[in-house]
Amino acid sequence: MIYFTIHQDQRILNSPELVFSKQDIEELKQFPTEENVFASKIIYVKSKLMKRIDFPDLIDTPILLISEKLKLLMSKYQKNIWMRTVVLIERETNQQTIYYAIYPPKLPCASKQSIYDRRQEIKEFVLDEEKVGCNRIFVAVGLEKKLIVRLDVAESILRRKSNGIIFQEIKNEKTGM
Repeated sequence: MIYFTIHQDQRILNSPELVFSKQDIEELKQFPTEENVFASKIIYVKSKLMKRIDFPDLIDTPILLISEKLKLLMSKYQKNIWMRTVVLIERETNQQTIYYAIYPPKLPCASKQSIYDRRQEIKEFVLDEEKVGCNRIFVAVGLEKKLIVRLDVAESILRRKSNGIIFQEIKNEKTGM
């Protein structure tokens, strides 16, 4: 099977710039508990170019946020993904856009063929497909900031004409790609 990392397209010049405190980000990085999973979080955004903001379907910095369209799609492909509502508000126009902080399963799925640097951080990641199991959407231990999707999920995202997402194929132990 073929897998991809998905990233925010940095070529979108007027993507939202998140205005947040360290406490906001730390709160959203924490896995949701039963008490706060239904609590919405408000984050203010501003335009980088003083124009109307172009909201991509994926924001990957400083936390992983996905649009309503991606939430609905990913929920169909994998049931064990926790999500928490995040409302992005642009103060100038009072425009509100709903996103979701996503908490996919974290899998130790690096192959023995992966290459590590001196600090034991992954320099070149190679996926061990057997460790992935039936997961279609996940994060690999060691690549926490990169969401990984299986080919069928990537194709579904592309069919829905998603905005602001780049796919990068992952080397796989079986395919060698």
